[in-house]
Amino acid sequence: MSKKNKKQQAEPQEQSEVNEGETQEQVQEPKIDLAAMLADMTDKYQRLGADYQNYQKRAERQINQASEFAKESIVKALLPVLDNMDHTMEKGHTSNNIAELMQAVQIVFDHFKNTLEGQGLKTIAVKAGAEFDPACHEAMLHEENGDITPNAIVRELAKGYTMNDRTLRPARVSVAKAPVEPVEDNPEVEQGGE
Repeated sequence: MSKKNKKQQAEPQEQSEVNEGETQEQVQEPKIDLAAMLADMTDKYQRLGADYQNYQKRAERQINQASEFAKESIVKALLPVLDNMDHTMEKGHTSNNIAELMQAVQIVFDHFKNTLEGQGLKTIAVKAGAEFDPACHEAMLHEENGDITPNAIVRELAKGYTMNDRTLRPARVSVAKAPVEPVEDNPEVEQGGE
């Protein structure tokens, strides 16, 4: 080999060594970037998790506060009824007039009912002879009644109430059932059995 050929062969080797060195540096740089990116993403993930936990606690606290405020609102609305009841009780201890006392009780009852209706309470209407509806009625008794169709309401035993289109307590009712006809003694059955 000539000196030129050796020189040309040496140059590509040097260039390939330089290229390999550059490649190793380039390969190492992304690893550093990936590690930094991983650390950054891990930090963001942890912060997001902490933010979500804080959100859950805050939402639960707000729900509890809203519930407490609602209770407080209802109790505030009932305080005048309580005051009226106190006055009625005082009057009952000092008065012997039953008619006066009943009038005071009626006033307290009406005030109490109006206060609850102001909060959204509604009474479930019940009519004798209407069809029994398990969504708003609760059957407490079954009564034999030939005048009313079976499974119809005979009478109301306790009022039912709804609020915000939800049944708080179904109306307690008595439901009609067909009268049981007495069984007549059948002489043929008795003779056949002997």
